Amino acid sequence: MTGKKIIYIAFGILGLGVGALGVVLPLLPAFPFLMLAAFCFGKSSEKLDRWFKGTKLYKKTWKPM
Repeated sequence: MTGKKIIYIAFGILGLGVGALGVVLPLLPAFPFLMLAAFCFGKSSEKLDRWFKGTKLYKKTWKPM
């Protein structure tokens, strides 16, 4: 695993954590952090990308127009 992938995974986990807090806390926006997580997981690995896009958190927050 390359250093770049590890950094993307770390930022993806961070974005996922803050985004999950944003769902619970009314003043913290969840959407931008979940977008960061989706981007980072998409860049890091296909398996993480599929997992994240299959979660309820992603499906409830991300509604394409």
